[in-house]
Amino acid sequence: MKTFSIVTLTLLILVACNSEKPTAKKTMVVSDSAKTVSFSPPVLQDSYYRDVFEYQQEITVNPESRQKKEQYLKNAYFPDNKTLLSFGSARKTHPETKQPVAYALQKRAALLDAKRWASYGMSWIENDYKPDFGKITEISAGETVQVFSFDKGDSLVIVLANKVR
Repeated sequence: MKTFSIVTLTLLILVACNSEKPTAKKTMVVSDSAKTVSFSPPVLQDSYYRDVFEYQQEITVNPESRQKKEQYLKNAYFPDNKTLLSFGSARKTHPETKQPVAYALQKRAALLDAKRWASYGMSWIENDYKPDFGKITEISAGETVQVFSFDKGDSLVIVLANKVR
């Protein structure tokens, strides 16, 4: 279980924020040969991932809305194989200087953001949609595998499949 400081998390969230429309498609199904995955994430169409990402983003606008959390989990949680989809985004260019951000940094920020969302999703499943978005202080995503990525405006979006405990 890893704990990240609120300052570090806040900085990474600022890098990850973006609300533009989706652009070019970039499919990347990742299989990490160094890691054995003990669960089978669902295989879904590209458009499904994009739609569920939008449900997740709606929570940021109204973090206390149980309805938004339910809508997200209804589409992101697969109870038959105990898998939760979470999405992380990171800016591809620095918002002030407009200089490109190194891909490794984009990916790291997007993965951390996706793990943060996984922590919320798992908490909502186990704790009747508590806490509200923005209130979590510890990230604990557990076993994950990257299943997809795409560009949305000036952001890289990474999709993780998370094994639910």
